[in-house]
Amino acid sequence: MKSLVRTSKGTFKVKSTLTPEIEFTPKSTSPIVSAENMPAFLKPKKSTKTNFSNKNSGMSKKSLLEAMIKAGGRNLTTQQFALLLAPNVKKSEDPEGHHKWDQAHSHIRSLARQLEKEGKIKIRKDTKSKQLRYLYTVN
Repeated sequence: MKSLVRTSKGTFKVKSTLTPEIEFTPKSTSPIVSAENMPAFLKPKKSTKTNFSNKNSGMSKKSLLEAMIKAGGRNLTTQQFALLLAPNVKKSEDPEGHHKWDQAHSHIRSLARQLEKEGKIKIRKDTKSKQLRYLYTVN
């Protein structure tokens, strides 16, 4: 921070000083801060990544391929199969539920890309949709 300081002769001189940075921790709370207006850096973090590749709670490449065949095998989307792992929740309704949905959806997309590399499915862009969307077809 810079400030003007008067010298002994009466003239002003620019003096720069370093201001200490204030660190906020959850222990040091202000009487002004309440649960409604808590700063974002003091709020609890999102949950860690959920492992959807477990046999109990998740889906493997083999089970995804079987589910795609059972669903008809043509013009499928990854959202259809992500619903098997987690419900589709809007971020405005429940940030934690939406985070879990996001993880489930990305897990299914990565499995689909792996299946495409193996040559078991084909991925193509959906030209009828205004948004970028991919359709999956089983070979």
